[in-house]
Amino acid sequence: MSQLSEVRTSIREELGSYPRRDLTEVKRRWMLMGLFGGHRAYLGHDLVSTLMAITFGGLGIWWLLDRKNLESLTEEWNADQARRETEGLSPKDVDGLLMADPSDLEVIPEWINDAKDADEERIEAIKAAQDAAADAARAGSQQLMDAAEEKMDAMMEKVPMPEAQRQMMAKQAEIQKKIMEKQDVLQQFLMTYSDQLQMALLVGIAAYGAAIFGAVEVGLLLIGLCCALTFTDQFLARSDTRLGRALLEWDYLLCSYYHENKQPIFIVAWMRSGITFIPRLLGFGEVGEQSLFNRLSGAAAAVCFILIPIDLVLVAMGDEPFEIASFFGGAVVGLIASVAVLAMFVPVIGGTLSRHKILGEDMELKVGGIAGAATATVGTVLGMAGIGYDALIAAFAGA
Repeated sequence: MSQLSEVRTSIREELGSYPRRDLTEVKRRWMLMGLFGGHRAYLGHDLVSTLMAITFGGLGIWWLLDRKNLESLTEEWNADQARRETEGLSPKDVDGLLMADPSDLEVIPEWINDAKDADEERIEAIKAAQDAAADAARAGSQQLMDAAEEKMDAMMEKVPMPEAQRQMMAKQAEIQKKIMEKQDVLQQFLMTYSDQLQMALLVGIAAYGAAIFGAVEVGLLLIGLCCALTFTDQFLARSDTRLGRALLEWDYLLCSYYHENKQPIFIVAWMRSGITFIPRLLGFGEVGEQSLFNRLSGAAAAVCFILIPIDLVLVAMGDEPFEIASFFGGAVVGLIASVAVLAMFVPVIGGTLSRHKILGEDMELKVGGIAGAATATVGTVLGMAGIGYDALIAAFAGA
């Protein structure tokens, strides 16, 4: 068994071990992350946790009222887990998640063998069109280079000039030829990996838009998502660390889901995600995908909590006077932006990269993952710096 399979097996056993919740830990989470619904997420109340996160714990009121219910909620969780274990049902905290046998993930999924599948036909058509366009571009570039070389040769024959100047012009022609060859290679690369580059652009826009409204955690999670799927081998050496384990868990859960459920090609997946993100945000939709989204939303709330000290420092360093209402209002806006953006973009991004990984398309995976992580980084930095904010607000005002 490979190291990756061993780690995935360990993760699967850990997730399926029917863990009980300790009241002391529940109280700790209520105290530290309760305003973001951290204790509710820990007890399996995903929709409630999301609502608490985007309302900042009901402006603190909901959070305070939950204090007296912590013991009963914990007992309810443990009793339900015991019942599920006795009846052979899936554990409560992974209910709805697909956890494939790690050995199955090393086999090409069944849906790839359906030759009549509409999405596969679209992929072949797109690839054929890209190849034809690339061939035409290469032929055009070659014709231009040949014509330019012929003109240069004719001019050099007719015009008397010193030998040194003739050699210099020949070198210039050679340099021009190499530049056109490199342009041809770049054009071929852009056409071959157009889907992956479009996805990366989408990642950058999502990270930038969220960071503009203070939701820096979106960019961080998108970077983590791209890295988890693209650089799995690097994280295997750090599987004993909390971050390494979390990223490998995401890799396992995403690959499990999309090994069973075929992700459409990028443009189709993007359109579907854009249409269905509101129902998913409210807790409706396909169970497995909804479960994945809920777990990532919980991660977003946790990152929000971790970033609060940084936000306070940034506010203290700013020119504007600190106002509690303004700060918490901004935090609520950031949380709403986080949940909405993650609901809209994560399925298409995670699904696209998982698809490449499952099918063994290493180059497509690397191009998409590296470009996605890079654009998410750039988008987050630009959003944090507020670059383009005035123009964005003016555009919305004009609309």
